[in-house]
Amino acid sequence: MSRDGRPMPPERAWFEPLIDHELLPEAVLRAAVRRRLAARVRQLESAGLEARRRRHEELIARLGAAPIATAPRRANEQHYELPPAFFRLFLGPRLKYSSCL
Repeated sequence: MSRDGRPMPPERAWFEPLIDHELLPEAVLRAAVRRRLAARVRQLESAGLEARRRRHEELIARLGAAPIATAPRRANEQHYELPPAFFRLFLGPRLKYSSCL
């Protein structure tokens, strides 16, 4: 069973506890993710050009109907979590910053 009570496919059930308890090396996890992604790409590409076009149009429609930011309040809270003293310490008296390093 999954955490939310739904049955899990047998091919996934055996390794979920290993992931939850951090018992798998990162290299193994990365290899598994790459393998699953490659399988998904093959599946999507085998559907044909028309299906790919339809999925693309559906994605564009969903994105067009979705809000630009899904959780702007939380993003703002995270942005302002640091006290002003932090910025004075690291940015200097003018509080100027630049992404150019």
